Amino acid sequence: MWGGRYNTGVDISTVDPFPALYLGENYHTAYREKWQLEAGGLGVGSGLTPEEMSLSDHQSFNYLTMRGRLHHVFDARTVDAFIPFSRAIADIKQPKAVRELAKALGLNRDDFMIRTPERLLEALGENWTAWAAQFDSPAPSQIFARMLIAAGFEGILYKSTKNPGNDCLAVFPHMIEHADSFVELHEVLDYVEHPRLDRTTAKHLCGWDLLEAIRRRSEQ
Repeated sequence: MWGGRYNTGVDISTVDPFPALYLGENYHTAYREKWQLEAGGLGVGSGLTPEEMSLSDHQSFNYLTMRGRLHHVFDARTVDAFIPFSRAIADIKQPKAVRELAKALGLNRDDFMIRTPERLLEALGENWTAWAAQFDSPAPSQIFARMLIAAGFEGILYKSTKNPGNDCLAVFPHMIEHADSFVELHEVLDYVEHPRLDRTTAKHLCGWDLLEAIRRRSEQ
């Protein structure tokens, strides 16, 4: 179970992992979010496909359409959505140790604090992978997702950073508790054991068993 923009995985040891199901508005959005490149974007004669550039097996990629209904989704596509939250955190003071370290390093101390809705929206769209790789720490978007989960949200709707003008949805499977909330495959496939994510199947689709297996292997 690896992390994404709005969930943490086993690649971060400082916090507990939690799952998310990522959906793109259309094929091209999902493809670019997955592989970071446009489908066929390298062109004829380049020698490598986007999947190969990602060091992945292209045969593991499948495109499936989904449908569903969620009752508690945070719409993060406009800056106005962050005004109430920004007001709530505006008075949080920067720790003294951070201020002293920033001064010693000659850094701008104001850059460490997110106080405005504009800055928060910007932070959610930044490169989240660097935080795990360089600092073993969750990115601002992953921290914000934890707050949404604590507030009872089932997912977050946000703008794609790889395919501007299109949207993505991150669903938190373990938060599907409303009786009418669900996400399911538009076409049921025989080899899929659980084609529908709802509160009765969430425990089978969250990946907790996979997480436990990874932990056992790491302890051996």
